[in-house]
Amino acid sequence: MTGSENLMAFHMTKPFIRIALDLLGFHETIALAKQVAPYVDILEIGTPCIKSNGLGVVSEIQERFPDRLILADLKTMDAGEYESTPFYAAGADICTVLGVSDLATIAGVVRAAQQHNARVQIDLINVPHKTERVKVLSRLGARIIGIHTGLDGQAMGQTPFSDLREIVVFRPG
Repeated sequence: MTGSENLMAFHMTKPFIRIALDLLGFHETIALAKQVAPYVDILEIGTPCIKSNGLGVVSEIQERFPDRLILADLKTMDAGEYESTPFYAAGADICTVLGVSDLATIAGVVRAAQQHNARVQIDLINVPHKTERVKVLSRLGARIIGIHTGLDGQAMGQTPFSDLREIVVFRPG
């Protein structure tokens, strides 16, 4: 099954295993992806890796691992459609957009995803009133929600568990 076929079956009927490739080096990222690909469903190209390597790392990983879902952790904050379109075109099955972004930005990423038969993950890092925001975003077409406690928040003792409980109770459709 190709990554795109896996994406269409992505209804969380089973747990998906995802690993973040957060290395800065292109070749080191490819080597790590090769080691872990047999054991995971989703290869996440992390934000530090994307910032260091750009579109090339997305297309290379998609070419080498066509049967895995490729997530580009863009953390888009503005210019949603404009910023995400090249990453979908390069082979990303899922791109992330920050949940605190303007609704027009999020709608732009959703449009780009639809044009590429792909998906969007909303990253809830630093989103206040998460359940209310998820309700609004689900109406825009967001179907994958990422509960994200950043490294700085973790260093201050924050955990994702209360946010996770809140969102799971809501269960966006």
